[in-house]
Amino acid sequence: ANLLTLLMKEFFIYWTLCSLAGNSLGERLPVIQKATFQSTNFENIFTWKIQGKTPPGTLYDVRYMTYGHPIWQNKPECQNITQNVCNLTNETENFTEYYHAEVRAVVPNVASPTGSGPRDSVLVKTLILRILT
Repeated sequence: ANLLTLLMKEFFIYWTLCSLAGNSLGERLPVIQKATFQSTNFENIFTWKIQGKTPPGTLYDVRYMTYGHPIWQNKPECQNITQNVCNLTNETENFTEYYHAEVRAVVPNVASPTGSGPRDSVLVKTLILRILT
């Protein structure tokens, strides 16, 4: 009976510590919102905002896909980055296609749900700037 009581106490302590760790990490997890493409002069930049405070050590991973081709591709230059911007110009150069991109925030040992931008046709939404000389 004493061994059983001791095991139950140890299990309860373990369960409590795991619950507390999970709750504190959940509170620190950044929420990604307003993920969008910004396109100017056919340069296509994927940006996003974070709701609330960004925890120290937060990194971002970006991936993209072309509609009709349901295979996500990681953008190598936009893995484990600290800024809220990723240049997807080379990946979205076919202006007759629709593209989708998403970003995931990674806090040490925890990953957030992804935030994604709207379906976008880069050609239709690009802003052409004229340089005056």
